[in-house]
Amino acid sequence: MTRRYRLLIFDIDDTLVDFAASQRAALADIRMTHYPQAAPVSFERIYTEVNHALWAEFARGGIEQEEIRRRRFTETAQRLGLPEPDWRTIGDAYEDALAAHAELFEGVLGALEKLAARYRLAAITNGLARVQNPKALRTGIRRFLDPYLISEEQGVSKPSSVIFIRCLERAGATADEALMIGDSWESDGRGAASAGIDFCLVACKRHGPPPGLPEPVLHIASVGELAAHL
Repeated sequence: MTRRYRLLIFDIDDTLVDFAASQRAALADIRMTHYPQAAPVSFERIYTEVNHALWAEFARGGIEQEEIRRRRFTETAQRLGLPEPDWRTIGDAYEDALAAHAELFEGVLGALEKLAARYRLAAITNGLARVQNPKALRTGIRRFLDPYLISEEQGVSKPSSVIFIRCLERAGATADEALMIGDSWESDGRGAASAGIDFCLVACKRHGPPPGLPEPVLHIASVGELAAHL
């Protein structure tokens, strides 16, 4: 690339962290502890459908994160005909398990070490602080990422330009000096575009942007490939 960046901003889940793997392990813990009578495949499938729909509604600004915590296991239990849980207790246990089972994609730690020698690295995540803070420490990525902005702590979430501009300000960079790296067109790509920041899409399959969004300046299959393209 001919453009020189000073700041690389990373999404966390499904970009640096293999969220599907950690979610699968965390749900197995919850099922065994709270709903051993539920079929493993059905429990994971229904929860994933419910959770995905709630996060999509959150991204559109329709609900707050606390409502996701309140509804995701309650609605999963309802759809499976299971007793309604104490959503706080089961939510806390699940979030602790998510952090405990967090795993990085292959090559991520080495890539961050290499990139940190050349760039300022930061992160913006829409996850919950109870999960994202211990997850970053456990996986070893936190020491590379400053600022490390979690939507729940910031009171604003992606794709709002506010959290992206806040990241730029804290890093002492301008929009044209920054590159956002993430897997989501909506939260990462749209948010970056709204703040005037270039976008690198992390996805195994190439697909065009949604209406109204520009093509990414980079498309990579994994973060491990990023250094070779900058």
